[in-house]
Amino acid sequence: MKSGEGGCAYVVTAHKQSAVTHSVVGQFTSAADLNLIVAKYSRIEVNLSTQTGLKPVTEFNLYGRIAVIEVFRYKNEKKDCLFILTESCYACILEYVDGKIITRAYGDMRDKNYSVSQSGMHACVDPEARCIALRLYDGVLKIINLNSSSKHLTSAEQRIEEILVVDMCFLHTANKPTLALLYDDNSSRHLSTIAITLDNSGSGASIHKGPFRHTQVEQDTILIVAVPEPLAGILLLGHVNITYHDSKNRSTCSIENIVKRTIECVTPIDKHRYLCGDSNGELFLLLLDYNENRIPEERMRLATKYLGRTTLPNTLSYIDNYVVFVGSTFGDSELIRIEVSDNNSGQHFTSLHQYDNLGPIKDMCIVDFEKQGQGQLVTASGVGTGGSLRIIRNGVGIHEYASIDLEGVKGLWALKYLSSSTKQDSLLLSFVGQTIFLRLEGQDVTEVEEIPGFTNGEQTMYAGNVTDQQFLQITEKQVRLIADESLKGSWEPEENTQINLCSVNKNQVLLGVGSTAIYLEINDCEIVEKSRHVFDSEIACVDISPLQKEMSSDFFTIGLWNVTVSVNKLPSMEVIAKMELGGNIIPRSVLLNSFGENNTPYLLVSIGDGALFYIKLNEDHSFSSKKRIQLGTQPTSLNKFQTSNGSTVFACSDRPAVIHSTNEKIFFSNVNLKQVNHMCVLDTEGYPNALALVNENALLIGKIDDIQKLHTSTIRLNETPHSVLHYEEREVFAYLGEFDEEDLRDTRPDQESTKKLFTPLSIQCPYKSGVVERDDSNSLTHYTMVNTLVICDEITFTPKWAHFFDVGEISSCMCIAKLGKKDEQFIVVGTAITADEQECKNGRICVFSYSKEEKLTLVSTKQVNGAVYSVKALNGNKIICAINQQLKVFEMNEQTTLQSEAPIANHITCVAVDVSKNGFILSADLMRSISVFSYKPLEGALEEIARDYHPNWMTAIKMIDDDNYIGAENSENIFICTRNTEAPDEEDRQQLLPTGYYHVGEHINTIVEGNLVMDVHVESSITPTRTFLMGSVSGYVGLLAIFPEKQWQFLSKLEAKMRKVIRGVGKIDHESWRRFESDSRMEDCKGFVDGDLIEMFQDLRPEKQKEVISELTMDGEPATHDDVVRLVDDLCRLH
Repeated sequence: MKSGEGGCAYVVTAHKQSAVTHSVVGQFTSAADLNLIVAKYSRIEVNLSTQTGLKPVTEFNLYGRIAVIEVFRYKNEKKDCLFILTESCYACILEYVDGKIITRAYGDMRDKNYSVSQSGMHACVDPEARCIALRLYDGVLKIINLNSSSKHLTSAEQRIEEILVVDMCFLHTANKPTLALLYDDNSSRHLSTIAITLDNSGSGASIHKGPFRHTQVEQDTILIVAVPEPLAGILLLGHVNITYHDSKNRSTCSIENIVKRTIECVTPIDKHRYLCGDSNGELFLLLLDYNENRIPEERMRLATKYLGRTTLPNTLSYIDNYVVFVGSTFGDSELIRIEVSDNNSGQHFTSLHQYDNLGPIKDMCIVDFEKQGQGQLVTASGVGTGGSLRIIRNGVGIHEYASIDLEGVKGLWALKYLSSSTKQDSLLLSFVGQTIFLRLEGQDVTEVEEIPGFTNGEQTMYAGNVTDQQFLQITEKQVRLIADESLKGSWEPEENTQINLCSVNKNQVLLGVGSTAIYLEINDCEIVEKSRHVFDSEIACVDISPLQKEMSSDFFTIGLWNVTVSVNKLPSMEVIAKMELGGNIIPRSVLLNSFGENNTPYLLVSIGDGALFYIKLNEDHSFSSKKRIQLGTQPTSLNKFQTSNGSTVFACSDRPAVIHSTNEKIFFSNVNLKQVNHMCVLDTEGYPNALALVNENALLIGKIDDIQKLHTSTIRLNETPHSVLHYEEREVFAYLGEFDEEDLRDTRPDQESTKKLFTPLSIQCPYKSGVVERDDSNSLTHYTMVNTLVICDEITFTPKWAHFFDVGEISSCMCIAKLGKKDEQFIVVGTAITADEQECKNGRICVFSYSKEEKLTLVSTKQVNGAVYSVKALNGNKIICAINQQLKVFEMNEQTTLQSEAPIANHITCVAVDVSKNGFILSADLMRSISVFSYKPLEGALEEIARDYHPNWMTAIKMIDDDNYIGAENSENIFICTRNTEAPDEEDRQQLLPTGYYHVGEHINTIVEGNLVMDVHVESSITPTRTFLMGSVSGYVGLLAIFPEKQWQFLSKLEAKMRKVIRGVGKIDHESWRRFESDSRMEDCKGFVDGDLIEMFQDLRPEKQKEVISELTMDGEPATHDDVVRLVDDLCRLH
């Protein structure tokens, strides 16, 4: 992207939102189903409750962030609908019909005459489904009459006295809808009720005073919950007390000894029991005991029972049979079952399943652990006891069960040899001039001198079980058929020839002998030659794999030394299709395989330089499209195996990969091993559903991950991580953590057995430094937050060292930088020192060394006048820091003292800084967008060369190059600015041009360069010039790719066509969703295309796809269906 060219960005989801904001339970998919419906910001997942757990039914995205979601049932209907209100005040009612989400009604509830309330939006549905009440603006109540049959939702507006509403809900009253409001009047908190009269026309509504009103309720009351009939009262939940109110009764129960934090959520179990959760993860049961025979003051009694500590809850949903979903925005969500008695750990519930949540992502870095071009993303995620480091990789992991040192293995095969075995029990390993046998009994592996019927004095080329409980062994000299521990039949090549290649299925054998292909069949106890054919070149590789599982093959594939491949009929060996691969590197392995639910056939061909061709076959087995990918640098061996994804291929090479299909697209997923020479499927009693793999030095037995696009590993921290980095030179990670010391003191006596589960990782470090013990005489003893720098091993993440910062000192940022003249790397940490003032006036820059002997030392500190918000390495041996309103450059002298130079103070608050490879500096102001600086080392000065004069409240920045910059701001927008270097006027050159605007719908906290896909050279129809990953509060990871303008222009036109075909759920407009909108201005989306929308092209029927691309052109020619399908396929492979 050149200066002034404009934004050419493509934004697509790499990891979906994972933080749970809402959850409800209802009969949504059918009257017989019980569904858990989970909202994750703008995404909704529908699950079915079954006896074995939750089963996903469907998921969909909204063009809006969800503010309220409620489940309700229209009168005289048998299943439920969903009411959704978005943060942009758009309302819709959704229904599930024949496997699809249908918009039953929709409407825009915005009113230009009002500003959205700062105390938040509230909406609730009457239990009798007569109306919906919306409180979007202070002093205004909107009522939607559900008796209307119109598809367009309209509301009746009523003014109310209750201005600052804290919470509201409908009471369970049969006469008329009655709304309860908890509100504040700046001096105290009150509860009032409003009765609603609905117009028979289905559109109007009026309000009147309700049945009761209570003034001066507890000031800390934050939630109200309606109690069903016959009580039909209301619960008021506060920090200290829970109170029950109705028109006649009032009862209060203290929860001060149970709840340490604010109650966040409540779910009813039945009419008399409620499950409550606080912001510390404590769960307790609230019991309502009502007895008409007691005196009026004691008819209602409230009691509580402590259940234990779980994840930090944002929502609770009781499903059935004491199973509860605990949804969290700050940690993993969880499915639990409430137990009558505790489980010997003080917990009265059992965890059934945990659901990974990456949110909120505060920082992240990309690391290539294996140095194979496979980036892995490490995120600083979660809050408090939900804090963690997450390792996200796009690939397949092998979890090692056992390893045996073995050199020189040329092949291996698993056998079910013993008649008493129900699974495989032996491994046969081939070496030059010999074969050895391993017996597997449980998890024990022992060598067997010989297996009757098999020869061990030759190198085996193939061994395996075939039909009728027989075995086949192929060597260079012989094909051997074995049964009943003896040789039953054999086949040998002519004198002075030998078998070079072979391929086998259940009853078919294909041999390569020089330039001759020989086809054999196994009939009863005989090996019968059926046909042979001499090709016009030496045979390089053969395959006789059937395309359908457990079937014989009607054809085979062959690769020749003349660099051609062909598909041939059996038994005639007639050529069906032939292709020249090009070049002069011979094919080394061929394989036919069917991928995906549609069993689409592909021919895979690997050649000697590590490249692989994948060629789609037509119905007549002729060749269709051919694509090339560079997997490794050495010859690749292709092996077929079965997974939950169907038929899958393992590519053995110096960069092993798994080839699989997702949504009818072929993907190449890196395997977390540096070298695999040979593999076979292994399914024994001790190692079920495993793989056996060999490299140059060892035999490995392991279990393969479920094949999916992204895998996430979790390192529990039990503290909030603010920043994370990889210190490659020392092979460690470092993170800045924070925990509340009060949480450790507040552990309940019955929680001692689970205390370690919630102990911060920094406290578990074997070595500590800094202010480990707090001084009670310190003036900041009321400050209970503890900040740390923790060093962890890069592979195991075992904590090695923790440095504890001073009391009241917040560690906010860090980087790896070379300082001084010795070219030594240091960990530089920026801090803020709080002293109860509104603006932080002091901070520190701390320089740490971490030695080869694994010792962390504080080398240098520098007091500064303000909080250090960001720090980056500059010019090889300096650092640049954002300190309150200043940018400052520091260097370290021979006495390890940090010396400052080049201060520049032209920010309100400088919150972030980034540095390009050429030394240009990008800074973000809290309120005034971004600025670009140059550093002049000779003068020791910073000079502002350009700035964006539009107001933006910044959250993250990243430099694309010296002239183009990405910014993210707090209204969930991103933008691109370009330096106008070619402008003739100096004033114009000092203004950054906004060339891209986009509403991503995510609060972006961090942007890093890189991607998660394997770095392979693919013959792609579209290639980005740069790629970036964005991490957000919701756990969303987005890919932002920069394309050449010509390619991007086509994507923009395709997006416009797709917008007309794909209608948003709830009838919400895509164009308005992607419009850049903040408190100060609104801009139409430009310079960006929505990759999520474009990639929906693959979900369309072929006829619809052709309709979409009509009138589109590529390179001046009409776009063809095949070209666009291939382009979208290539886009999908970017993430």
